[in-house]
Amino acid sequence: MKTNIFSLKKTTAVVIAFLMMILSVSYSGVQTDAANTDRNYMIFDSKTRECIGNYILKKVDSVYNNRSVIGTDDRVIDWTKSGVVKIITARGSFGTGFVVADHVIATAAHCVEEKLDKILLFDNNGNVTMEATPVQTHIPYIHQNAGSIEYDYALVTVKEDISSYACFGFGVPLDSFPDSNPKLTVTGFPGTIGESGSEVTVNTTTKHMMYSGNGRLLRQDSDRIYYDTDANYGDSGAPVYITESAYGNTYFTVVSIHSNYSYGENYGVRVTTDLVHFYSANNENIKWE
Repeated sequence: MKTNIFSLKKTTAVVIAFLMMILSVSYSGVQTDAANTDRNYMIFDSKTRECIGNYILKKVDSVYNNRSVIGTDDRVIDWTKSGVVKIITARGSFGTGFVVADHVIATAAHCVEEKLDKILLFDNNGNVTMEATPVQTHIPYIHQNAGSIEYDYALVTVKEDISSYACFGFGVPLDSFPDSNPKLTVTGFPGTIGESGSEVTVNTTTKHMMYSGNGRLLRQDSDRIYYDTDANYGDSGAPVYITESAYGNTYFTVVSIHSNYSYGENYGVRVTTDLVHFYSANNENIKWE
C-alpha cells in the first residue's frame, strides 16, 4: 500500500483529530489529554552550542542506559521511512530524529546537548541523499538544567528544506489509549543488534543502517509511554508510532519520542498538545536562517 507523504504544518490538525476520534469512538470512559503547562525553552546555536535565547510557550487548553532488548531481538532493516534521520555530533556520537516540518526535526533532548556536526537523510535504498546543516537547537529549560527525563525532547532546525522526506504526523494518546493494546513501532539507528553477548555493531558515525522493531504498549502515565519494542543506544530520539490505514492511505502517527530504558521496559516522552504546539508552525520562535 502506498504511503501518504505529508508535512506537519499542513496535516497536524487532521492527524490529531483522526487519532483522537478513533479512540473516543472505540473506547468508553473519560477521555483526557495529559496535563498541560506553560513551558520554558532554551535556544542554542547547533554548531557552537552558544545559548542565543529563550522563550515560554503558554499551555494549550484541550541518564542513559545502553540498551534494552526485551526477549528475542526481532528488529529488521527498514529503509521505507524516509522521515527518520541520523543526528551526528561534533564529538562523534549519534542518535535518531524524524522530520516534522519543512525545516524542523524532532528528537530526544539528550541527543543534542552538545555541538552538532550534521544530520543525514536517506532514500529508500539506504543511500545518503542529504547532509542537512543544523542551525538551532531548542531544549526544554527544565531538562537542560535539571536533566528531567519527563522533558527529554527537543527540536533541531536545519538550513535545507526537508519537507519531501516527511512521513510522520503526531497523535495525542488519550487516557484510554492502552485499552486498544496498540502495536508500537520504533524506527531508528541502533548501535547494535542481537541479544546480550552476541551483539553486532550496525551503526557508527560512518556506517548507517536503519532498523524497525514492533512491540506493544505496556502502560502510560502523564509524561511517558512504556513499551516492549526493542531499542538501544542510537535509537534515542526515534519516533514511536502506530500505523493506520484510511481511505487508501497509510499514516504513521507518532505517540512518543523514544528516550531510554528502565527495569525491563523501554519508554519515551508522551506526545501531548504541549509537544504538538512546540513542534508546529505556530511556534514563531523556530528559525532556520
